[in-house]
Amino acid sequence: MKKRSTTLLIGAFAITALLGACSDDKKSSGSTDTVYCGLITSYKAKANELDSVMSGTDAAAIKAAFTTMQGEVHALDANPPASIAKDVHLMTDTVDRMIAIFVKYDYDFTKLAAAPEATELNTLIDSADYTTAQSNLKAYSKDVCGIPDDTTGS
Repeated sequence: MKKRSTTLLIGAFAITALLGACSDDKKSSGSTDTVYCGLITSYKAKANELDSVMSGTDAAAIKAAFTTMQGEVHALDANPPASIAKDVHLMTDTVDRMIAIFVKYDYDFTKLAAAPEATELNTLIDSADYTTAQSNLKAYSKDVCGIPDDTTGS
């Protein structure tokens, strides 16, 4: 059960690191470069904060970090560049679903590890759609923004 809980935490961190990898926009058809870059910069800062929280076991701190992350993701999803809009929408949906599951179990990853939703969450994170969205966001970050893949940590 501890392994499953760790897998869930890694999946949650993967979402934050993935979107945090897109740090600066050069060409944005859904929003202005400056505005979208500001949102991404804010998101990246919050994702970095989440990284430090995830090393602890304080459920209240984890809840606060994920709640903040959810708000940042929704800000990114409000008007993303057209070329990555579908992928950003998928990431937003994934974060919302993940947080709904975490809320159900009061951010207690021990309880969550034994829950049927743990399998659902792992399946979601391992899905072809999610993997494709990850690849597209990483490519956008590198090719359009000139940002190297930074999903291994900050």
